[in-house]
Amino acid sequence: MAAVPFALSYPVTAHAHCEVGGRIFASTLTLDDPRVSDELSLPTIQSFKNGDVPSAQELEISGEYTKTITRNFGVSFEETWVHLNPPGEGSHSGFDNLGTSFKYQFVRDAGRELAMSASLDVAWGGTGAKSIGTEPFTTLTPTWFVGKGFLKLLRPLAVTTELGYSFPTQSSTTEFADGILTEQRNPQFLVWGVSLQYDMPYLKARVQDFGLPKFVNRLVPITEFSFKIEAAFCFSGSRTSRALSGINGAPHCARGRPSSPSLALSLHVSEHSSPRSHTARVLTRAACGRTPPHPKANRRRV
Repeated sequence: MAAVPFALSYPVTAHAHCEVGGRIFASTLTLDDPRVSDELSLPTIQSFKNGDVPSAQELEISGEYTKTITRNFGVSFEETWVHLNPPGEGSHSGFDNLGTSFKYQFVRDAGRELAMSASLDVAWGGTGAKSIGTEPFTTLTPTWFVGKGFLKLLRPLAVTTELGYSFPTQSSTTEFADGILTEQRNPQFLVWGVSLQYDMPYLKARVQDFGLPKFVNRLVPITEFSFKIEAAFCFSGSRTSRALSGINGAPHCARGRPSSPSLALSLHVSEHSSPRSHTARVLTRAACGRTPPHPKANRRRV
């Protein structure tokens, strides 16, 4: 079952994008860009049906602060307030586990319009509310980011991508409930995503001015795809396959649980004619149902 959250987010600094030469890689919502920057994103609001059985209505309100330490190195802090309304069980609310990220940008090639960086994301176990099913263990996610502009006739088009592997700091969790001691394996995930961006300011300034209205020349249409695949099933000696059919398609492994895909369509609008200005974004996202590793869905965007 597909769910459609609506999100509104305002990057509040002029450096909320990744700039390489004349290329601007606009910031995205479902995945990070390859830039190290100073940025405050507050708030991001999402409402959707999650992948619990039975599916619960979930509301998330999150914020993130990113600060550069040097030109190429930065840290960020993220927190999310979650409200769950499972059918027949009443509602549960609380904060998710605190998330931090340490990112280093090691490629900034203006001639090839190429940017690369790497980060270590940490979701600190036990810092969130147990009532919403937060994990008691810490999760580490090393991630590689790339942004690349196209050449020749496709010059206004750009792509950004991320590839990461998420793993817990302990292999299993032991729980004691109703007089029964149970041990549950903590999952590991392959996390990846891609965004396609068409830069109208770049088209006017560096390719050709078609005399379009000023408002159109400040648009950056973006399509985002984000996936999370439980690696313990997908890489246990069996071959894996993924398939996506429109918005409702669900990539899946040949064995084990399905992955957690999401599709985002967004439109960025510059407040001024300069591509370096502030931007505001309104995003409508269609996310396929998620299959969580625990009774409650994993709400961290790892």
